[in-house]
Amino acid sequence: MPVSNLKDIEWSDLRLFLIVARSGGLGAAARSSGVSAPTLGRRVAVLERQLGMRLFSKSRVGYQPTEAGRRLLCHAEEVETAVAGIVRWRGETAGPRAVRISAGHWMTRFLASHVGSVRQSGDDWTLDFVTANARLDIGRREADIGIRNRRPDEHTLAGRRIATVAFAVYARRGSDAPALPWIGLAADAALTPSAQWLEREADGPIVFRCTDPRTLLDLARVGVGRVVLPCLVGDADPQLERGSALIASLTSEQWLVTHHDDRHDAAVHAAAIRIARLIGSHKRLFAGERPAG
Repeated sequence: MPVSNLKDIEWSDLRLFLIVARSGGLGAAARSSGVSAPTLGRRVAVLERQLGMRLFSKSRVGYQPTEAGRRLLCHAEEVETAVAGIVRWRGETAGPRAVRISAGHWMTRFLASHVGSVRQSGDDWTLDFVTANARLDIGRREADIGIRNRRPDEHTLAGRRIATVAFAVYARRGSDAPALPWIGLAADAALTPSAQWLEREADGPIVFRCTDPRTLLDLARVGVGRVVLPCLVGDADPQLERGSALIASLTSEQWLVTHHDDRHDAAVHAAAIRIARLIGSHKRLFAGERPAG
């Protein structure tokens, strides 16, 4: 296998290598990273060509690192730690403390619409919203606060269950929802549980697809089709109404996740407490119990 210039190796490629190695396969890595399995496979192949060696043994049960892959894993983790340290150092020296909040599109949209409840007048820190259906690694400080659909299992992380999120089918108010075609997500955006449910369970054609969830919502509002949405979005939108019962298999817990060390960080602690309080005050909306606000 020919070796290309090793100076061309990028951190983004090493990061994807780490995700695949830790996940044990492309499918699991795609779900955790938000990057499609074909893209992950191509990036791993590029890295193998750059290094001139095989990094994984591929089988029906997944991807297992070769001896070279295990050695690279150790080096890549050192790079990962160094990058995280640089990011923290830059944040500490570049001005006000920035609290990075990682959540999926709809949760980020909800938090942004109530941003005054998260960051208040007089706070000496700023907010960075990181919209990501993929899980950013809080343990390695890719985000300060994460909203996740399961309890964290890493020993360095603290989790607090803050809500139950329900899903249903929605369509433009007054329309005949069962007669409408489906609107779905495309490409990497289709990795969410609701998008995968639609691929499995749709009782008709998915006529419209989009990569931006906001476009999906706009299409439903103008009445061209029906969509699967969390109730925190659909029930709060006066232009939409439910076209189904709650979808039990999509109901999930929501956990607020932080690093254990950040219990001493005043900005992260304040933001986390306020987010938990905000979502708790809307828990009936999240659970599909139809409150007005």
